[in-house]
Amino acid sequence: MSDQIQRMLNRIDPQSSTFNERHDALMNEAMETGGTYAPRVEGHWLIDLHGVRVTGETEDKAQRLWFRIAATRTAIKEATS
Repeated sequence: MSDQIQRMLNRIDPQSSTFNERHDALMNEAMETGGTYAPRVEGHWLIDLHGVRVTGETEDKAQRLWFRIAATRTAIKEATS
């Protein structure tokens, strides 16, 4: 799981990537690994990949939150290894 997250973080820099770059990377990853990247009935977005599950008011907010949590988990794992 963490290797898959690290590959995503290596591929996409959430600070400098565009919305479309993040969208394509997350959507492809969800399709390839059985994750979820979809709007919810309530109007929020759900991203559930590699054990990181987030919802956001907008697609952009959900993307940014997923990358923030993924990066935090990776940093914690590295610090405790």
